[in-house]
Amino acid sequence: MVLLTLIFSSLGAGPAFAQRPVTKPPRPPKDRGFLSLNAGVQAPPGSFEDSFTYTVNVEDATTDARYKLQVPVLFDGSAGVHLWKKTVGVALGLSRTSGSGRADTVSRIPHPFFDDRDREVAGEAGDSTRTETAVHLQLYYLKTSGKLRMVLAAGPSWFKVEQKMITGVNVQETYPYDTAAFRDATTARVEDSALGGHAGLDVAWMLTPRLGAGVLVRYARATVRLNAADDHRVSTDAGGFQTGAGLRLKF
Repeated sequence: MVLLTLIFSSLGAGPAFAQRPVTKPPRPPKDRGFLSLNAGVQAPPGSFEDSFTYTVNVEDATTDARYKLQVPVLFDGSAGVHLWKKTVGVALGLSRTSGSGRADTVSRIPHPFFDDRDREVAGEAGDSTRTETAVHLQLYYLKTSGKLRMVLAAGPSWFKVEQKMITGVNVQETYPYDTAAFRDATTARVEDSALGGHAGLDVAWMLTPRLGAGVLVRYARATVRLNAADDHRVSTDAGGFQTGAGLRLKF
């Protein structure tokens, strides 16, 4: 009996079987804010017109110009930080567009020999490039559903517009100078800035816990008054309907 007791005691005192360590589930990544990078296009803001005078042959020449802008390329980026329950926050965005344009012109050019005998000249000036830089201050609302993230944002926007504008028209003419033809136009780069506003929607699908891809749709608008030829102001709209796609990063 004593022998059996010693045997069972020695077995009980032996090393225990090794147990698997308990692994904790990975913590979800923090969600304090986001970064967004996009490339896309902006709808042109439409045409605008200008009319100005300048001196030719010691008389006043007049040119009427109608500017038509092409669809500009858009580059956009923004960064946001959550303020309340990971659903409401503020963000700062920066967008830049660049595109070409043209201007249809109709001019009345004085005769070199006779007073009050203007010659009408029409032509197209093709060097009317335009760039717009905008800063967007955004108040946003974030809605998540699994891997889907939707951000609705709105707020003020500050625009800076740089535009090549016509300052004069050069003509081709031969003796006796009763007629003239459009040759080219002289241009100058002018700029102005103005405050406007925007509203937009960003929809993203998260490919990993931190990285995703998304689509941006935004409408932004302001009205600037460019300081054009002979020191007069020309009003034109900046911004427009913007759409783009790119990367989303959650941090």
